[in-house]
Amino acid sequence: MNQKRIIVVLGMHRSGTSAITRGLKALNVDLGDDLMPGAPNNNERGFWEDMDIYKFNERLLAKLGSAWNFFAPIEHERLLTQEFKAERLEASRLIDHKLADVEVFGFKDPRTSVLLPFWRCVFEDLEIDHQYVIALRNPLEVAESLFKRDQLELTHAIALWLKYNAAAIEFSAGSKRICVSYTKLMADPAQELARIAEAMELSLPSRTSSAFAEYIEDFLSQDLRRNRISKKELERTQCIPKVVSELFSSMERWAESAPNDEFALSPRLIKLIAAQTTGYRGLLELCDGYFESRLSDREKIGQLTQQIAELRVEKDSIDAALRGAWDELGPLRGKFADESARAAELNAALADSRRSLDQERHQNQSAQAQIAELLKAKQNQEASLQASGAELEALRNKFNNESAHAAELNAALADSRRSLDQE
Repeated sequence: MNQKRIIVVLGMHRSGTSAITRGLKALNVDLGDDLMPGAPNNNERGFWEDMDIYKFNERLLAKLGSAWNFFAPIEHERLLTQEFKAERLEASRLIDHKLADVEVFGFKDPRTSVLLPFWRCVFEDLEIDHQYVIALRNPLEVAESLFKRDQLELTHAIALWLKYNAAAIEFSAGSKRICVSYTKLMADPAQELARIAEAMELSLPSRTSSAFAEYIEDFLSQDLRRNRISKKELERTQCIPKVVSELFSSMERWAESAPNDEFALSPRLIKLIAAQTTGYRGLLELCDGYFESRLSDREKIGQLTQQIAELRVEKDSIDAALRGAWDELGPLRGKFADESARAAELNAALADSRRSLDQERHQNQSAQAQIAELLKAKQNQEASLQASGAELEALRNKFNNESAHAAELNAALADSRRSLDQE
């Protein structure tokens, strides 16, 4: 059974580590499926950085009382003590998981450069073949990029460049490794991809393959290299220590060498680097404290600036709304005047209607009174008529009685006449 391998991309932030790691993908190296997404104006094409390892490194640095942008060197001895046993076991499980279904796993996080003693310990415990690709870029270009992204001053960025690259070289010694120049990668990506493939014993895809085309033609566009500065400026910039330009020149020669050439710093350069890093630990720690305080102040200022910007946006929005309202107010005033005049007309018409209604109501009341009187007169007439009817009926009865009496008298008279006639 073949030994599983892990390929780690080392180097300072903004040194082309993302571009190199994407190149490993073109060489069929598995990078995992939980990668840090790209960010606008900051690696739009993606960081190609494993999120689990990135978060783990952040926690390691925090426990060490450090951060990616601190000057002071890491206390590497602490990483191998009982204090970090739990972290080593957790990292072993993490790497074991990443390699579960693949033979070659690759990852990059610039923080790994200064934490490499910890990770080498994990790789050796797991008996994994660990190999390294070290990204190299002109320190001034790195500083320019960091200033744009994080507003780091030149001397701060240069000190970090020295810290990261010195750590990457020192702690990767004894393993298979190669140095890749970002400048050369952008100028001739096919050649640098072939160097990496040969050094890491990876299969180089055909130049006509989609993997090759996607990386070289689509991914590595020239706009990735926004800060181009001559390396001669290193010697012209007085605030940059000579050891930085010497280390850069030494690494440049390494990046131009054959893929499997051994590399070692001269004892004199090692001594100079140590003097600039571990030799001034106390001063560097003091600078870190000052930087952290300044960063905190900058964050507060940034928050206040953001709040001011938001308030300005809100004010502009209110001003625009007021201007719009004022613009609408003119026509509304005219419309209001017209509506007021119409309302006055309606009020006058309403008053006239009320007066007419009152007159009609008064006339109606008078008519109702007259009707009441007429009804009363009618009732009186009906009562009189009823009384007259009763009298008439009485007279009619009396007349009938008198008529009957007269008839009786007439009959009696007739009888008397017949009696007289008979006599």
